[in-house]
Amino acid sequence: MSEEPIAYAEIILHWVVGLGIIGVVAIGIYMTQMENFALYGLHKSLGILLFTVIVIRVVIRLRKGWPENVSTGAAWERGLARVIQWVLLIATIAMPLSGMFDAYGAGRGLNVFGVNLVAPNIDDTGLRAVVSEALSSFGEAVHGIGANILIAAILLHVAGALKHHLFDRDTPLRRMVRRGTMS
Repeated sequence: MSEEPIAYAEIILHWVVGLGIIGVVAIGIYMTQMENFALYGLHKSLGILLFTVIVIRVVIRLRKGWPENVSTGAAWERGLARVIQWVLLIATIAMPLSGMFDAYGAGRGLNVFGVNLVAPNIDDTGLRAVVSEALSSFGEAVHGIGANILIAAILLHVAGALKHHLFDRDTPLRRMVRRGTMS
C-alpha cells in the first residue's frame, strides 16, 4: 500500500506550530513560576502571532483530513494517537483564544509587540478597567487547565513518535522530518 506524501507546507506548519507552542508554553511556565511578568508582552505577542498560523493549520487539517496511518502498532495505539491528535488540535486553538479572552476581559487589550489590535480599556481616571470579569475568569481558567492538558498531549505525542521511530521502526517520524514517502 502506498502512502500519500505529506505536502512540504504541511510539514513546515506542523513544526512551526509544535515548536512555537512549546516555546510559548515554556515562556508562560517560566513567567508564572518565577513571577517574571516582564515576559507577559512577549508571551502574549507570540501567542497571538502563533494563533494565526494555528488557524491555517487547523483549516488545512479539517479540510484534508488526517494523513494516512502508516503505523504498525495495535488498534488501541492508533486509536490513542487519533485522540491525542484531536486533543492537540483543540488545545492549540483553545490556548491562545483563552489567553485573548482573559486579556480582553481584564481590560488589558490585545497587542502584538506594542501594536494594539484591541486597545486596553482605560477608564476616565486613566486606569485599566475590567471589560468582563466573567470572560476574564473563564479565559484564565481555560488557559490554566488547558496548559496542563496541552503539555500532557505534547509529551504523549513526542513519546509516540519516538516509540514508532526507535521500537516499531515504521515511518511516521521520518515522513515528518523529510518530505515524501519513505519505505
